[in-house]
Amino acid sequence: MNGAIRFAFFLCVPGLMLSLPNCAADRSTLQDNPGQLLLLIPRSESLALPPGAQNDYEMLINDIHERQEFSFQSIQNIRVQIQFNKTQTSDSNRTANIVQIREQDSGRVAFKSIADPSGHVAGEMTVMNTVESLNLEFGSNGKSYSVPVSTEDLIELNRDINMLSAATDPDVADTDSDGVPDTNDDFPEDPGRASIVNYPSNGGEYTLAFEDLYPVQGDADFNDYVAQIRIREELSATGQIARIQASIRHVARAAGYKHYLKWDPGIGAAEIIQRQYSPENELKKESRQTLAIINSISLTDRSDRTIRQSNAQMGQDFIPGDTFLIELIPDAPIERDALGTPPYDIYLYVVDSGKSVHFSGRYYDENGKDRYLDPDGFPWALLIPVDWRWMYERQNIHTAYPQFRPWYTSDGQDYKDWYIFPDESLVAGVPPGFDLIAEVSQICTGECQTVEAEEFPLYQLTTAEVDFMNETTGRLNQSGEEQSIVHEAYSDYARVFRGEHPLVSPALVESSILSDLRQVRGIVRNSRTYELQRLNKTILGRIVELRRFREINDGTIPENFLQAEMKGLIHYRRAILDELQSREEER
Repeated sequence: MNGAIRFAFFLCVPGLMLSLPNCAADRSTLQDNPGQLLLLIPRSESLALPPGAQNDYEMLINDIHERQEFSFQSIQNIRVQIQFNKTQTSDSNRTANIVQIREQDSGRVAFKSIADPSGHVAGEMTVMNTVESLNLEFGSNGKSYSVPVSTEDLIELNRDINMLSAATDPDVADTDSDGVPDTNDDFPEDPGRASIVNYPSNGGEYTLAFEDLYPVQGDADFNDYVAQIRIREELSATGQIARIQASIRHVARAAGYKHYLKWDPGIGAAEIIQRQYSPENELKKESRQTLAIINSISLTDRSDRTIRQSNAQMGQDFIPGDTFLIELIPDAPIERDALGTPPYDIYLYVVDSGKSVHFSGRYYDENGKDRYLDPDGFPWALLIPVDWRWMYERQNIHTAYPQFRPWYTSDGQDYKDWYIFPDESLVAGVPPGFDLIAEVSQICTGECQTVEAEEFPLYQLTTAEVDFMNETTGRLNQSGEEQSIVHEAYSDYARVFRGEHPLVSPALVESSILSDLRQVRGIVRNSRTYELQRLNKTILGRIVELRRFREINDGTIPENFLQAEMKGLIHYRRAILDELQSREEER
């Protein structure tokens, strides 16, 4: 492979006689990390299993680092190839080798799988291009390890791992017998599903921004069609895709053309469930169908029917468009290679021209030229890994985002976070207080009060938050049963903040906060005040999402999801309120 750098060397641990001097082991205990700020976050427990006899392993590193052709991507796709070789071990009552890969700074899970019977793990993961380091975590039968991995130009994480020590097989509970211990299984009673991975991993949204004149060059304002999307994959124990859930919101349309957002998965039999909600969260359409072959899916309705105004004119008050919930349940788990990594090959179909607009870096002509880069080498579509602020009409991305040009002229090596530094006067966007579900009431700007007469400085529920549920349920015009579900979730939320929730002990909450607070505060301190206020409101908005996902999941939410949600809520919101108070004091 031209330009590829393959690293091959050994890591060693105590108990091994190798020719390398001063060999030291990585004996670090994998830390428990709370779920992120997204409904139904995967269980992010560490891979630490019951104690074993020795922690000896040997690792051959075959990673491939190669500078890829620049294609205007703000995410990085990394293949995963890991081979476990068992020696001197008993095969009796063994659990499979478990692999989990996290972003080092945030602790967010990017990949999770167990080895197949031959000891092989294969798959692909996606991280933001600003992520510099990962932690490769693996464990089996009472042993757990964590190894740092650099993402610089990394296209394949490739490791051979020899588990060398004899171990006393511990009693590890595995209720569904899928090889994943219950402590690490997001679905401990379902052998077909074992883990959840969210895209993006930070619990936010990707922004899909299109120019719709393809193949004619556009005006580079990327506001003809703008949507936000978040995707959740439920994976089998060996990393196959067992279920996909996605939520999409139409947020801008500054064009006269009509469009659909589409996807051509090209897979076998599957059930597809689709729901469309108005900005007022009224269910407009619902469908459920089972097809023998899934060649093409319209993920949204036609764009002239899904948003009421452009949201790209100066002086406009933002009005959200419709929200679409999609669930794909294949008859048999799908291999990663069949679909690629989220957001997959989603594209814009332009009704008026009959053309499809894809992201660059996917389709090439017979001369090797990218079909979706114009003659100047510029794309018609951008994927931004955050809740992005698009341009007003007659504004250009080069002036609205001063770091955009130096980013792409450096082939993506510099200014990797260009998309969070706009000229505020030239961009529109979703203002603070809007979530994928509903606008949330104002945060407390004065003296805060708790639900009950208890004192919890900084972290208490506010009067505005107490009023929030009544306002929201009234706005959604819910039935009595639905209101009780929302209030039940809200009650859980309140109990966590008072340390009373049965699933989350104060000690667990405190350890989760301490382990992640530094990273969270780094994010918080680099955010503008209005962004922090929005994050705080978004936390409350997640509660309403419980209602919808209860519907999708047959009226139930597994306890581990609730636990992860509560842990994520408390540690993130605590840092936000700390920072907001600090800024208020500085005034």
